[in-house]
Amino acid sequence: MIMRHIIITGAGSGLGFGMAKRYLERGDAVSVLDLKINDANRKELDISAILGKSYWHFFEMDISQDDAVNLAIALAVDKFGA
Repeated sequence: MIMRHIIITGAGSGLGFGMAKRYLERGDAVSVLDLKINDANRKELDISAILGKSYWHFFEMDISQDDAVNLAIALAVDKFGA
């Protein structure tokens, strides 16, 4: 399977977090954009990534700030590709 790069805002918890886990388990690279993520959720994403032989990265940011979003997307694409 070809690894896709998924960018999810609000993935530090809730529905976005569940989506991130699912994509990681499928083998996709995931960029998590949110204000914060707790240690338990970080560990769950680590486990999901191991199960799917995939990778993830957390970008701490406020998505209401256009400059921060543009920077995070540029860094995410640089890290995992488009």
